Amino acid sequence: MRFLLSVILLSLVGSLPVLAQQDPLYSQYHFNQQVINPAYTGINGNTNISAISRFQWIGDFKGVSVDGNPVTNSLTASTSLVNNKVGLGVLFVQDKLGVASNFEAHLSASYQIAWGDKVFSFGLQGGMISVNYNFNNLVLRDVDDPAFQGGGLTGSKPNFGAGVALMSDRMFIGLSSPRMLNSEFSDGLTTDLRYKRHFYGSFAYLLDINSVLKLKPSVLVRYVEGARVSYDVTGILMINNDIWAGAFTRNFKTVGLMFQFDYKNAYRFGYNFELPVVEGLVQFTSHEFLLSIDLALFGEQDVFQRYF
Repeated sequence: MRFLLSVILLSLVGSLPVLAQQDPLYSQYHFNQQVINPAYTGINGNTNISAISRFQWIGDFKGVSVDGNPVTNSLTASTSLVNNKVGLGVLFVQDKLGVASNFEAHLSASYQIAWGDKVFSFGLQGGMISVNYNFNNLVLRDVDDPAFQGGGLTGSKPNFGAGVALMSDRMFIGLSSPRMLNSEFSDGLTTDLRYKRHFYGSFAYLLDINSVLKLKPSVLVRYVEGARVSYDVTGILMINNDIWAGAFTRNFKTVGLMFQFDYKNAYRFGYNFELPVVEGLVQFTSHEFLLSIDLALFGEQDVFQRYF
């Protein structure tokens, strides 16, 4: 039944400490923080193209298969110019959940300042957020419900964001607000506050264990106005400089495993598996895939072993 998942997802969201109107979740942000921080644009001094696909809550409800689960696809491209002092990039996001299908397009720019063996970067982004709710896919108990008349809700709103980052060969610190404007949409009968302001803080550090193993612990903190603070705690082992394997938890309500393979320091393929540990929801798994390519196309750009 096409409408069943919409009911289930609303129930799931209501039972978890995560409120609606939040950014799409990512677990493979470790090597592509451009999806949450415009200051990351061009920070590595090369040209990068990355794609992330995330499929959430795959499973069934009491033996009944459902569709309409959250699916997020993002594509980022960035490059560095002016002796790697300026970064320029684009971000595209398609996010689907039940009857909702949203699209984002952003341009980002950053400026890097060398600070000893570290790089300080600050960045800005701007773009549009478009939403589309197709109520025709719902089966309503009350066909005259005014909240679902007119076939759906569509609209576009501008968005602006900003962020700062400090990075070295061993450390990354980032603070950002990729959504600085609340995005409210109305069809004349109902009003939907689709996105609220978001704030992110991230920290990661690389530790040498021996000649073969490195450990990268990291923390990501999210805050949305009116919602609880959310956090990811992750530990990733790097094996022989080309394989990453680790585990993480989100709010101690979700646990997951992540893997990544690096080829010639330029090509990365990553996979994440996660599932909730909340009673009654453990059958809903999530899967996320990352494909990333680093290129040296301009000026002083370089492709190298990077950890962030």
